Amino acid sequence: MIHFGLEGYLPLLLYIGMWATFLASVVWRPSLGIYLMVLALPLQTGRYKLQDFPLGSQFIDILLLGTILGLLVKGQSIFPRSNLNRFLLLFASSVIYHSGRGRTSSGRRCRSGSVIPGSPPGKTTWKCSFSR
Repeated sequence: MIHFGLEGYLPLLLYIGMWATFLASVVWRPSLGIYLMVLALPLQTGRYKLQDFPLGSQFIDILLLGTILGLLVKGQSIFPRSNLNRFLLLFASSVIYHSGRGRTSSGRRCRSGSVIPGSPPGKTTWKCSFSR
């Protein structure tokens, strides 16, 4: 395998790029945060190396926050008007409700599956028992 010697510097450059993109998204162009996020989403093992830095594990959250703040600063809507907005709101609320209740799509009870903030630590996995 060919190595270019950048493995030690890449997490630091990505971390600095995250904060630079956050600031640029807030004050200049909100879409920049989405561009870096789309570039870095497939690189999951590379993002794991960011966990050594402060707030590095919240890489995606910080970029989304920068994009949302940039849209609010520019006076633009976070969700553009569309005919699908009601459907998306209904779908998202249904997913949150049913995952909080711990049920699968077939109606079987999960051992644990809550995504509700403040839930006990054992209630945050998505694994379900399909035994009857």
